[in-house]
Order: sequence, then structure tokens, then C-alpha cells
Amino acid sequence: MLLKMIKNSLGKLLQRAIVSQKIRYLIVGCWNTLFGYLAGLLIYNWLGKNLNVIIIGVIANVLAITMAYITNKIFVFKTKGNWTKEYFKAWMLYGTTTAIGIGLLWVLVDIFEIHFWLAQGLVTIILIFTAYIGNLRFTFR
Repeated sequence: MLLKMIKNSLGKLLQRAIVSQKIRYLIVGCWNTLFGYLAGLLIYNWLGKNLNVIIIGVIANVLAITMAYITNKIFVFKTKGNWTKEYFKAWMLYGTTTAIGIGLLWVLVDIFEIHFWLAQGLVTIILIFTAYIGNLRFTFR
């Protein structure tokens, strides 16, 4: 009986979490982060001997931003239509957050002399919140 109550409670909790836009954003964000990271690694391993790292980074970012746009549109914000307009807005948002991230990383590592791995983690956390607010209020408004 107790096991059944626990199972029902966990099921209801999971349903509410999936209904929450913020939880869906975190789940999709984890996927998008993993996808972008793996895309960069795979492209580098595939084309690294023939292309400059900057070009590889551009290709990986095109794929990662496109994936982020599609997953946020379909699973998080669930907007209908406006594919081209929202995609352009997504590029504006992610281009801005990328520039902010690079700037923050430079400040934290070169000026404040924080270890790169810690600075990258802090920047990632800041950009998760920035991108969520930007997507909510700008891209998928």
C-alpha cells in the first residue's frame, strides 16, 4: 500500500514537472548543451585536419543554435507558425549570449584569474538564465 502511494505521488510530481515550462527548458537545455558539445567534437574529429578551428566552431554553432531553436520552439515554448521570424530572433539572441559568454570568460580568466573550468561553469549558468529570459520575452513571445 505504501509503495503504491509513493509510486502515485512520484507520478504526479513528474507530471507537474514536465508541465512546468522551466523544467522543460532545463531538460531541453541539457540536451542542447550536450548536442552542441558533441557536434563540435565530431566536426573537429572529422574535419579538423582540413579546416581551421574557427570554421569548425562556426559550423558547430550553426548546428547547435538550430537544434536549440527547434527544441525550444517545439518542446518548451510550443509556439505555432512564425518559423522564419523566430529563427532569426533565436540567432539574434544566441549570437548576443555567445558574445556575452566570450566577454565574461575573458574577464573571469584573464582579469580575475579564475581557473578556466570554473569560469566556464559560471558563464554557462549565467547564460542559461539569460537565454531562458531572452527566449521567453523575445524569441518566442
